[in-house]
Amino acid sequence: MNAMKHHFKQFAWQYFNQALFYKTTADSIKKRILNDIAKADTVIAVAAIGADNNFDEVKKPTDLKKKLYLINSDYTPTDTIGFKANHIPYQVFYIHATGHFPMVEKPQDFNSALEKIIAKI
Repeated sequence: MNAMKHHFKQFAWQYFNQALFYKTTADSIKKRILNDIAKADTVIAVAAIGADNNFDEVKKPTDLKKKLYLINSDYTPTDTIGFKANHIPYQVFYIHATGHFPMVEKPQDFNSALEKIIAKI
C-alpha cells in the first residue's frame, strides 16, 4: 500500500501488465485500460483499494441470503472453497481467454452471461 500511495501510476501500470491482462489481450485494450489508470485520481484509487480490507467476505453474502452470480475470466481459477464451506450459494459464468477485464475484452460473451444471470434472477 505504501508503494501504491507514493507511486500509484507506476505501481498500477506494472501490476496490471504483470497480473491482469491475458496473453492474448489486444494492445488496444491494454492501452485503453492503462490510459484510464493514468487519468485516475490517485487519492480516490488508493482509498478504494484500501477499503477492500474491511469487507467481510463471509458475513455480508451470508446476511444477504441471496445467490451470488459471478462472471469471471477462466485465466485464473475462481476460489469457491469459502463459498462451499460457508454454505453460500453461487454460480460462476466463465469467459474464456480474457484477463481481469472480460467485459472489455469480450463484451458480447460478458453480456450474454449477464443476460443469463438476469433471466435467472
